[in-house]
Amino acid sequence: MKRKIFYGWWLVVIALLINAFTSSPVFGGVGVWVDSLEQEFGWSRTQLSIAFSVGQLEASVMGPIIGMLVDRIGSRKVVFIGISIIGVGFVLLSLVSTIWMFYLAFAVLMIGASAGGWLPMMTAINNWFDKRRSIAMGFGGLGFSVGSFLLVPALAWVVNPNHYGWQSTSLTLGLFFIVCAYPVSTLIRNIPEDYGEVPDGIGYLNTNQTGNTIVETQTYDPSYKMKDILKMPAFWIISICHGMSTMLIGTMTVHLILALKDQGISVQTGAWIWGFTLGFSGLCQIFGGWIGDKVPKNLALC
Repeated sequence: MKRKIFYGWWLVVIALLINAFTSSPVFGGVGVWVDSLEQEFGWSRTQLSIAFSVGQLEASVMGPIIGMLVDRIGSRKVVFIGISIIGVGFVLLSLVSTIWMFYLAFAVLMIGASAGGWLPMMTAINNWFDKRRSIAMGFGGLGFSVGSFLLVPALAWVVNPNHYGWQSTSLTLGLFFIVCAYPVSTLIRNIPEDYGEVPDGIGYLNTNQTGNTIVETQTYDPSYKMKDILKMPAFWIISICHGMSTMLIGTMTVHLILALKDQGISVQTGAWIWGFTLGFSGLCQIFGGWIGDKVPKNLALC
């Protein structure tokens, strides 16, 4: 009898696609949107960059709240809410005529992107895997890299006034996300036990006194509370290091395409360069996931 594919791996593919479509137009394509709005309204890059800076701060504040929602209502519902909010954000972006409207639209987009992609999907993958967790999360988290590699150059083409324009593009994206929110969320399964499966698709077989075969899975002692974690130096070291790397990526996300444009390189070519950069980072992410399953995590981080 042919063994079916463990649903956790389907969840990895779903996570990759969701992350690609939710993060690339919002995060990866920021430089493209900034250039379009700069050309349309004459706003300075400082004014436009403020939206991204505040949005990043907003995402940091929303992180614990979204995490709490994932724990309470599950990844499926949080992703549905997040993708719907992204849709509303893009519709608002299509209506922008003042800088304050842009700030509002981008704030909504950042809330939606925070709730509709990486955090809830990585939580779901974490629930479905144990021994293969690092490589699964590595592939599932590829969405930003793969999506930006493919979609940012496409976004740069369609927002061009000679093609589709930024307003029509943002409206189309908004309607796309609103329509897709529910059917996409139904593909997400929060924990394997609800579907008669176990992490990694492998349990420990045992026979009870009646002779029936039962499956024993690893159990985890949730002894760590939030207050305990906040007291751990390792938590703060990881958080600070991750924050510093995110700051670098965030700076390049906003300014690289624009900086290349100032050097005489077209926005379209700049989008390809940025896309290839993120695509290469995706390859490194896969390697990091493989290493994380082979050696202790502290050594992998080194």
